[in-house]
Amino acid sequence: ALATHAAQSNPELAAFIAECKKGSVIEADMATMEKKGMPTGLFVTHPLTGEQVEVWVGNYVLITYGDGAVMGVPAHDERDFAFAKKYNLPIKQVVAVEGKAYSTDAWQEWYADKEHGICVASGKYDGLNY
Repeated sequence: ALATHAAQSNPELAAFIAECKKGSVIEADMATMEKKGMPTGLFVTHPLTGEQVEVWVGNYVLITYGDGAVMGVPAHDERDFAFAKKYNLPIKQVVAVEGKAYSTDAWQEWYADKEHGICVASGKYDGLNY
């Protein structure tokens, strides 16, 4: 609903959304297709930090995720990482693994480690096991 609302006053965004609707929703196709996105001009409040986060429309969100809107976590999801790199979006590490140094230069498989991670830069959740 946010994207549709934003598109009402933005013909370029409306055209982008229409283009995305024509694309494949098959997960295997989405894994290899070019990730495209566009800012909506809208901002929402991050539920944990209270920071304002820009809302983007993307063509690579899997239909089995979320309920029409998904919050990207580029530091810890490979697809979100690639998208953020392409569009020069912030990549903020929020999970740390002991003995590993995080860098936004290139994706590393351990960035998505859900077994050994500790929350960082997550306000009151800092230090919790992921």
